[in-house]
Amino acid sequence: MISACNITKSILVYAACFVIIMSTSCQLFTQRPESSEDRLTATEKKIIQAHYAHVAEVIKFKKAATARIAVNEKIINEYKISISNKSKSYTAEYKEPISVLDRKNCAMKKRMSEYKEGGSKEWLLFKKEFSIDMEAIGKSLNDSTFAVNN
Repeated sequence: MISACNITKSILVYAACFVIIMSTSCQLFTQRPESSEDRLTATEKKIIQAHYAHVAEVIKFKKAATARIAVNEKIINEYKISISNKSKSYTAEYKEPISVLDRKNCAMKKRMSEYKEGGSKEWLLFKKEFSIDMEAIGKSLNDSTFAVNN
């Protein structure tokens, strides 16, 4: 038979195990879990900050380019309206150059919208080429020899 002493010993062992389990689990819950930010090294933080700065620059450039493309569209449309009221010879002289600029401007719009994020070197090259092409369109639109006289 089971003696009272054995039952008492068993209860004490179970109680001790319960106390040990509860105290360790309570300690686990009271410790602040380490966040992913705490585990980052200084170099990793600099890389993340550089990435965010790069993304912000891309967004800012895209916004400015989109605004410039819209201004170009407005100027082109004004030229189209202006020449539509002129003589046929005058219209023929300016219709093709305006169409060419319109196609170039549309191509720039498409090029900007289709740009896929690469590294910063690819971005710098894209930005440089895009800026040169946009400047050429803007210069053609504002060139006094091209301007349609109203």
